[in-house]
Amino acid sequence: MICRNCNRDAGNSSFCPYCGAPMRSKYCPRCGVPLPPDGRACYSCGWRDTETSAERAVSQPAPEVNSGDKGLVSGKREEPRDDLPKSLQKRSGAQTLLCLISGIAVLAVMGVTLYLMLMGNLFSVDGEVIDPLTGAAAEGGSFGLLTHFNAIKDFAIGLATSIPQAAQNMDLVTLGREVSSAVIMVMYALAAVIVSIATLVAVIRFIVGMARGRYFNMAKFAALDLAAVGLIWMGARFGYLSGSVGAGSGTLVCLLIAAAALAVCLISNLVFAGRNIAKVGSVLKLITNAGIFACAAVCFLAFPFRISEAYNGSGSEAFVGVLDLIVSALNGDPERSVSLIGMIAAIGLLVFTLKYLFTLPFYMSKTASRLARTFKFDGYRDKGFMFRSIELIVGAVPFVALGIIYLRGANSAPSPEFVLFIVAVIATFVFAVINRLCMNRDQL
Repeated sequence: MICRNCNRDAGNSSFCPYCGAPMRSKYCPRCGVPLPPDGRACYSCGWRDTETSAERAVSQPAPEVNSGDKGLVSGKREEPRDDLPKSLQKRSGAQTLLCLISGIAVLAVMGVTLYLMLMGNLFSVDGEVIDPLTGAAAEGGSFGLLTHFNAIKDFAIGLATSIPQAAQNMDLVTLGREVSSAVIMVMYALAAVIVSIATLVAVIRFIVGMARGRYFNMAKFAALDLAAVGLIWMGARFGYLSGSVGAGSGTLVCLLIAAAALAVCLISNLVFAGRNIAKVGSVLKLITNAGIFACAAVCFLAFPFRISEAYNGSGSEAFVGVLDLIVSALNGDPERSVSLIGMIAAIGLLVFTLKYLFTLPFYMSKTASRLARTFKFDGYRDKGFMFRSIELIVGAVPFVALGIIYLRGANSAPSPEFVLFIVAVIATFVFAVINRLCMNRDQL
């Protein structure tokens, strides 16, 4: 008898003496796996014999098996599936290396960020570490959530008396510093919680992803790290510590290394896409995703805390202006009388500024994650970025309108940041429209 697996003469043996394949007279008509003589169902593909009698089953010739189909004898045949989406196929050695490098890069960045948040040195000016609770030089040359836990606890308890007392004494400087320090610490603590949880989940995701044997991307975690650091960045710029997150600060370092980790994830994604990127739809999708991220980054980095060109103070102009209005009203200063519309505009600007403190970092991180995971090739239907871009415009329209009213009341020209923010919001929508037009064409 000729073995159907290796085409050698196996004699009358039950198994081939050369390859070990069972010598059966019946094979599955769907996938070719050998079946017992009286078998009426295939254990490999689930085929069932619908004939009423086993004697009527016709023996089917087994398909020729190549050397790549291992496990045929053991019944665990796993033939190549070219019809599967690319992201669901077993990854190659090069793809494994990509996943390993990008995953380690993201975990390393998140580890560094978490260490700096807990142990210190996120705020500094001219190489000197700043204590965000006081705005002065930090004792011991560092400031972290763990190293200064008791000081933070005492500060939080003391806010209940220090803020009302400063307001009662009409002390604008003290009131502003207390409120801005409280905002920074809330953002600081929230960011530390986000990074701590995200790091734990990222480690699990990396281990599971490497074990599954398919291509995966850790860009979501790098983007979440970027958003968490962005919260601290925005909180410091809102108050009187805007200079403490500049060049040389730990906050800026964390932003840069998070962006570097996302760049590594993007390169990994482009290499994974391979020749599939050489399509018009794929190129347009990549360009528009990059444009959306660039505009979101401009909105984040150049957010107009300074509304008017004449303002040269530190922190948010809306915040300082509202404090000034409150103190002037309590003092009954006739020279500082402001119209009702001007007061509403200032308060409205402050409300929207507080909203953007929390939403802009996550908006930017969403666009960064989308860019670094542009190509999936898993049959997904991309929903695009239209809804989020419209949401950004809807939120920006009242902010800009209140800003214009405020500028007219102050009789001042708009700041460059204010104008740049408007342009970036409009450009985001334009890129989202173009992205919508080429959406899902990279799947073709």
